[in-house]
Amino acid sequence: MKINHVMLKTPDVFKSTSLYMDVLGFEDTGDYAGHPDGKVLKLNDAILVLIPTDADSPSNPFHFALEVSDQKKFRKSFEDLESLDYNPRSNPQLESSKRLSKIELAGVSYQKFYFNDPAGTLVEIMCRDEL
Repeated sequence: MKINHVMLKTPDVFKSTSLYMDVLGFEDTGDYAGHPDGKVLKLNDAILVLIPTDADSPSNPFHFALEVSDQKKFRKSFEDLESLDYNPRSNPQLESSKRLSKIELAGVSYQKFYFNDPAGTLVEIMCRDEL
């Protein structure tokens, strides 16, 4: 079993689409049929649906995690987000730490950091530790 998609509410679909495509490498696969202003983005097998915020929408998830394939791309993501004032940080509860942290999941060691997208959703970026 794997995650099929993540759907996020955002007050600015255009700004969120720009972040996920231009900085994080998602591809635009078209409009979301379930909402006239929604977008569907894809990164490898991961699907992200962005819809405008409205009173009937459910709450966003606490966070979701994206895995970057290598250390060079991981560090570039951190630097790009920092330069765009997205405040990447080691802990989601901190306002600012400008550093990475580590975690072990299912016996695999990862480096990670967090930031909030334009809608306020917490995003975790992870990369396997170098051997």
